[in-house]
Amino acid sequence: MAWLEKATLDLTNAQFEPNVKIIVEDFVKENMWNTPFIIKTGTMKDNPEVTNTVSTVLDRMMIHHTIWDYNQIEVVEV
Repeated sequence: MAWLEKATLDLTNAQFEPNVKIIVEDFVKENMWNTPFIIKTGTMKDNPEVTNTVSTVLDRMMIHHTIWDYNQIEVVEV
């Protein structure tokens, strides 16, 4: 049996990226059937705008089955 690697979107250095919302939406749409997947946001202290944007996008897309960690969000079910 092969080990399946989770798809990961790394936004830890995206605090100056103006298209975070679009990037997250596209990533979720591409991986909708490939759950679980991970979105690395960085810590709330270091990267609050990115974390808030990702959280808002996931809420707007009605994705509520998530596991929040220190610096990442794992989407368990879409």
